[in-house]
Amino acid sequence: MTKYLARHIVRFALLMLAVGLVVFALVSMSPIDPVQANVGQAAYVNMSEAKRAQLASYWGGDVPFWERFANWAGALLQGDMGTSLRFNASVSEVIAHRAANSLALMGIAWLFSGALGFALGVAAGARRGGALDRVVRSYCFLLASTPTFWLGLLILMVFAVQLGWFPIGFSVPIGVSAADVTLADAVHHLVLPALTLSVTGVANFALHTREKVVDVLESDYVRFARARGESELSVIMHHGLRNVALPARRPSCERRRTRA
Repeated sequence: MTKYLARHIVRFALLMLAVGLVVFALVSMSPIDPVQANVGQAAYVNMSEAKRAQLASYWGGDVPFWERFANWAGALLQGDMGTSLRFNASVSEVIAHRAANSLALMGIAWLFSGALGFALGVAAGARRGGALDRVVRSYCFLLASTPTFWLGLLILMVFAVQLGWFPIGFSVPIGVSAADVTLADAVHHLVLPALTLSVTGVANFALHTREKVVDVLESDYVRFARARGESELSVIMHHGLRNVALPARRPSCERRRTRA
C-alpha cells in the first residue's frame, strides 16, 4: 500500500509540474500584454510608460521564463500560491472559499439525488414490469441521454428568466458585501443549481437501486418469507430495504455456481 500511494503521489506531482510548465510557456508565448490585460484597455492607454514599466516589474513581466517559474514553484512548495489580481486576495483563500461553496453544492445535490433515486429505484424494483417501473426507467433513460448543460440552460430559462423565482448566477447577491449576506440569500442562490444537479444525478441511483431490489426480491429468503404469508409491503420493508442498503452483491449466476 505504501508503494502504491508513493507511486501515485509521484505521478500526481509530475503531472502538476508538467501542467505548470505548459501554462507558464503558453502565457510567455502569448502576444497579449499581461499589464494591459490586467488593468484594462482604457486604463492602459491613459497610463504613463513609467507606470507600465513599474507594473510589469512588480508582476515579474521583465523576469525570464525559467526564473519566474522557479520562483512560483518555490513559493508554492512553501504554501504561498500568490495573490489573485482579480479578487485582490490570496489565491489559497479564493480557492478555499469557492471550494467550500462547490462542496456544499455537491453534497446537497448528492443527498437529494440519492434520496429521490433510492425511492424511485425501490418503487420500480418492487413493481418490476409494471407501469410504474416503465415510467421510472423511461425517466432515467431520458435523463441519462440528456446533455447536462442543455438541461441546465433549460431550467435557467424557465425558473430564472421567465418565472424569476431564482437568480441566474453567483452564490451571493450582486453588490452585497460579505458581512450583509444572510443564510437565506445563500440558500436562495443554492436551490436552483442543487436541484439541477439532483435531477441529473437521479438516473444512476434509481437504476442501480432497482437492479438491487429485483435481485433481492428473487432471492431464496424472500421466497421463504412470502411462503410464510408475509405481505409484499412487509417483505420490502423488512427484507428488501435492509439488503438493498448493503454493498452490491455478486451476480445471481455466480452465487448459483458457488452453491453448486
